[in-house]
Amino acid sequence: MSSSSHIQRGCAEDRYLGFSLQDVTWGYRAIFEEAIERLFQEELIGRQRPETTLAFFRFLNNCCKLGTDHVIHALLKSLTPEIQWITGLPGIFSELLNTGLRLTEHQISSGLHFFELLGNGAMGDSPDKVQYPRVQIVYCTRWRT
Repeated sequence: MSSSSHIQRGCAEDRYLGFSLQDVTWGYRAIFEEAIERLFQEELIGRQRPETTLAFFRFLNNCCKLGTDHVIHALLKSLTPEIQWITGLPGIFSELLNTGLRLTEHQISSGLHFFELLGNGAMGDSPDKVQYPRVQIVYCTRWRT
């Protein structure tokens, strides 16, 4: 789905809430565009899920500022059919993204590992199961900072 309309700044910025594929490494542009468009098509993000969409694009923008495209890639890979239910819970989804971002800011490999665990199902398959490890990670990282 490599349409250059999303790479150019303009109407895509409205839909992508300020995120621009021009801000990522060229090798990831087509991969990210395809993944983001799939999320829109499957209605995992978009008008019907405004809070989830805002949290998602905030995360992408923050990762771009950090220069951590590979963390965005890890997030997109983690949104497997088995974990996609999480996008329907905007509060938990937003907290997961914020936790992943904080870990990335602390140590990039920690952010990558966090999203790998999420995608592999190691963090659970229900809101309660996903929340527990996230809360533990936040608790542990507060002691280090």
